[in-house]
Amino acid sequence: MLKVNANTFILSMTLYEFNAADELEQLEAVWQYGVLVAEREDEINHYKLYQIDAY
Repeated sequence: MLKVNANTFILSMTLYEFNAADELEQLEAVWQYGVLVAEREDEINHYKLYQIDAY
Protein backbone atom coordinates (compact mmCIF):
# COMPACT_ATOMS: atom_id res chain seq x y z
CA MET A 1 0.00 0.00 0.00
CA LEU A 2 1.37 3.40 -0.96
CA LYS A 3 0.56 6.47 1.12
CA VAL A 4 -0.21 9.50 -1.05
CA ASN A 5 -1.08 11.88 1.78
CA ALA A 6 -2.51 11.71 5.29
CA ASN A 7 -5.92 10.47 4.12
CA THR A 8 -5.22 8.76 0.78
CA PHE A 9 -3.69 5.37 0.13
CA ILE A 10 -3.20 3.48 -3.12
CA LEU A 11 -3.44 -0.28 -2.94
CA SER A 12 -0.83 -1.85 -5.16
CA MET A 13 -0.45 -5.62 -5.06
CA THR A 14 -0.30 -8.59 -7.37
CA LEU A 15 -2.71 -11.51 -7.31
CA TYR A 16 0.00 -13.55 -5.57
CA GLU A 17 0.35 -10.88 -2.87
CA PHE A 18 -3.44 -10.72 -2.46
CA ASN A 19 -3.65 -14.49 -1.99
CA ALA A 20 -0.74 -14.38 0.47
CA ALA A 21 -2.34 -11.57 2.52
CA ASP A 22 -4.24 -12.40 5.67
CA GLU A 23 -8.04 -12.34 5.67
CA LEU A 24 -8.27 -8.84 7.15
CA GLU A 25 -6.06 -7.35 4.42
CA GLN A 26 -8.08 -9.16 1.74
CA LEU A 27 -11.32 -7.89 3.29
CA GLU A 28 -10.00 -4.31 3.32
CA ALA A 29 -9.05 -4.58 -0.37
CA VAL A 30 -12.50 -5.87 -1.34
CA TRP A 31 -14.25 -3.28 0.84
CA GLN A 32 -12.27 -0.34 -0.60
CA TYR A 33 -11.82 -1.39 -4.24
CA GLY A 34 -14.37 -4.12 -4.92
CA VAL A 35 -17.27 -3.71 -7.30
CA LEU A 36 -20.31 -5.91 -6.72
CA VAL A 37 -20.83 -7.99 -9.86
CA ALA A 38 -23.59 -10.42 -8.84
CA GLU A 39 -25.61 -11.71 -5.92
CA ARG A 40 -27.21 -15.08 -5.38
CA GLU A 41 -29.27 -16.40 -2.51
CA ASP A 42 -30.41 -19.88 -1.60
CA GLU A 43 -32.28 -21.19 1.41
CA ILE A 44 -29.26 -20.95 3.70
CA ASN A 45 -26.60 -18.67 2.17
CA HIS A 46 -26.31 -15.32 0.49
CA TYR A 47 -23.43 -15.11 -2.03
CA LYS A 48 -21.85 -11.94 -3.39
CA LEU A 49 -19.32 -11.83 -6.22
CA TYR A 50 -16.91 -8.88 -6.25
CA GLN A 51 -14.37 -7.79 -8.84
CA ILE A 52 -11.26 -5.84 -7.86
CA ASP A 53 -9.49 -3.90 -10.60
CA ALA A 54 -7.46 -1.51 -8.49
CA TYR A 55 -4.80 -3.85 -7.17
